[in-house]
Amino acid sequence: MSQDPADSDSTIPAVPADSWIIGDVHGCHDTLMELLKQIDDGQPAGHLVFIGDLVGKGPDSLGVIQFMLENSARVSVTLGNHDLHLLACRKGVSTPRASDRIQALLGLPEGHPWETWLSQQPYAIDLHIRKQENSAYRMIHAGIHPEWSQSDLRSRLKLLHSKTRANSWDWYKNHQSQEWKTASILTRIRCLKRLNCEPDSDFTEHPGTAPEELAPWFDLLHKEDRHPAYVFGHWARLGLHESPMAICLDSGCVYGGRLTAYQPSSGVILYQENCERSQ
Repeated sequence: MSQDPADSDSTIPAVPADSWIIGDVHGCHDTLMELLKQIDDGQPAGHLVFIGDLVGKGPDSLGVIQFMLENSARVSVTLGNHDLHLLACRKGVSTPRASDRIQALLGLPEGHPWETWLSQQPYAIDLHIRKQENSAYRMIHAGIHPEWSQSDLRSRLKLLHSKTRANSWDWYKNHQSQEWKTASILTRIRCLKRLNCEPDSDFTEHPGTAPEELAPWFDLLHKEDRHPAYVFGHWARLGLHESPMAICLDSGCVYGGRLTAYQPSSGVILYQENCERSQ
């Protein structure tokens, strides 16, 4: 991963200011290749940040992972819930579903580099644009808890990285585990209960249809605190969403929608239509 050393951090690495951020790919390899043609037309070999869920549901998760391995110097990735599920299936602590369409990866021999590479990826990535008013962006797959301080987040990430980077999965879906509590927020959160900020794991629709007692996680961020602008995916029913504190790039590629790329330094958004549908 390319970094500016001044911004480097072991828990939240930094990427070049002119990077492109790409939404949930979900195994849609051919769609990704078409989107990259658009990016490369204007910025050949520009740095790419993927905000999780590289795999799952789409037709060619293996092809997507092969692209990542072949272009590892050009890409940065935050882990999503489907990426964690794939790793947990590999270790036998989760069970693949037919709709995951990840058997091509699971069928590769032990020692194949995809497993080591994926397990080393972070859960958050920063992008800083100097001399720009809205200059700090943080990429995560799903969201953040509004009550976590910056030091809380880094402490939680340190513990979580110690597990996933060791490819240890005893914490996965263990609801008593601190690591699982952290991962479930970072990779699965959509709404919180307004009364006590507890996560709601059931609601997946557009927030405009949410019960009154629920709020999108980004609506509960403390406005008086200084936050980066969070760039996230995961919430396909929300779709492309832009607000000063939160930008969603999951435009439902694997559900027949679009694959979206965003470059914060220029404000440019690119789309690729004609996406593959999940089975």
